[in-house]
Amino acid sequence: MKTFILSLLLFCSSIAALCAENWPGLRGPTGQGVSTETDMPIEWNQTKSVRWKVALPDAGKSTSIVWGDRVFVTQASERKLWPPQKPKDFTKGVSSGGAAVRGLVVRAAR
Repeated sequence: MKTFILSLLLFCSSIAALCAENWPGLRGPTGQGVSTETDMPIEWNQTKSVRWKVALPDAGKSTSIVWGDRVFVTQASERKLWPPQKPKDFTKGVSSGGAAVRGLVVRAAR
């Protein structure tokens, strides 16, 4: 899974280096999944057609966003976001729930 995510990031980043238009979501600026750019690479692997790459600490969770000279990705994170807390009125009764341990991290690279 991590190899797929890294490959997807590398693919998107290689496109970002070639494209003049921003790619704001899964299906691009027009929402149709079609780019008007020309001379795009038709083959790539771990080294071919890769301009740069960045190691990511967690698995990706969505499509990459290309904006200007940056590529944005989101990742799930297992870090603790905040500790569980109980309201003062409920210290001997109902709990307000457990700790939030999953969050969404947005990372940008250029």
